[in-house]
Amino acid sequence: MKFSAKSIASVAVASALFFGSQSCQKPEELQPVSFPNPSAVRETVGDLSAGGFDIETFANKIEARLAGKVPGYGYRIIVNGVPYTKRPGGGGKARFAIDAPERAYEATVKQEIGSCSKFITALLVTQVLEKNGKTLEEKVWTYCPTYFKPSADFKKLTFRDLLAHTSGVLNYTLNPNGELADLQDAMEKGIWEPGENLATFSANDGSNTAPYGSYDYANNNYGLCRMLVPYVYAKFESPNTVADFKSKEGNYQALQTAISETFRRLMRERVFLPAGLETWYLVDLVPWGGPASSFTKYYPSPNSGQPGADDTGSVLTCGAGGLNLSPNELAMVVAAARAGKIVKPALLTQFKTGDGKGNQMGFDDAVTGKFGKYYWKNGSDGKSNAILFDFDGPTANVQLAITTNMSGTEVLSAGVWAGLFDQSWK
Repeated sequence: MKFSAKSIASVAVASALFFGSQSCQKPEELQPVSFPNPSAVRETVGDLSAGGFDIETFANKIEARLAGKVPGYGYRIIVNGVPYTKRPGGGGKARFAIDAPERAYEATVKQEIGSCSKFITALLVTQVLEKNGKTLEEKVWTYCPTYFKPSADFKKLTFRDLLAHTSGVLNYTLNPNGELADLQDAMEKGIWEPGENLATFSANDGSNTAPYGSYDYANNNYGLCRMLVPYVYAKFESPNTVADFKSKEGNYQALQTAISETFRRLMRERVFLPAGLETWYLVDLVPWGGPASSFTKYYPSPNSGQPGADDTGSVLTCGAGGLNLSPNELAMVVAAARAGKIVKPALLTQFKTGDGKGNQMGFDDAVTGKFGKYYWKNGSDGKSNAILFDFDGPTANVQLAITTNMSGTEVLSAGVWAGLFDQSWK
């Protein structure tokens, strides 16, 4: 294993609130695509098979499973492209009275979705590659600042390796989502391969995450995508962006800001716009879309007497996590992807087959149910939980997103929701 050193000064992260205020203007030349109105009440949803999917039963089971166990929760079910909005889609409180104004939790409440953000990042990576005639087998090492010196082992990696977490890329610092300097470490200091002693890497530079199975599930896989996507876009679509990035290479903070800002803009335009989000141009990694008093609070338990915490995310370390979305918005993205509105259906199929060895891209895994494979991705950031599903089978075109403003819950348990789905057929 070969290593190369880097020398770069540590620079403080720019203020999330300052950076979060940038690029929030709606581009006039872009208009949201047609998508079923999430506010329209859908009294009934057609059967998915002769047996019939009973959405009321499914909603009842979701609510019964979470009621009283968490401070608040929201969920959205989409069937055959139609959001089910007969109910508020949630329960409990997004804000307890102690954090006035009190607010009920329902499907339109936004919160941090943790690693569910990876599904959205995977869609963006695939969309930008597809648009520019590239595949997931494209080598990643050339899409970076010119002063990066990728290791020989890193030069072998493809976008598929990153999205499937089979790259062996490590987090060399305790920042799980990776600043630009951390991404440089990942590219320069070597990758882990099955059979190698992880202590070899720890001896060189501090703390690493432990391997999961054959490879290391590292947030830096998707943190790297935050950098790679803007450079792919710049190279093939925007010479001005190439020049801008190059001009900022002597200013670490300016370059990190420019890269993250470009990534966020592309995510809005190429994922959230075609998904039909009404305010796609405002989606962010910090609370957005309302006054500060409307933002979700995060609680350690369902005890209404305990004050909640605020979101502490950074817009500079996106890619692996951090997006603030409602379950309604998250489910809309999954449904739009299923409908081929973001990437071609064949590419979404590749998300599910992954590398051919059970390592999905954008999803964590699949539960084999009565009606097919149920692909899922969950997320937790230590204060909240979220999960998304694409129930995939010959008779089931259903998407689900669930969020809660408390960590350590069974919201993360894919088997629970897959089981309730199977129990919700006539």
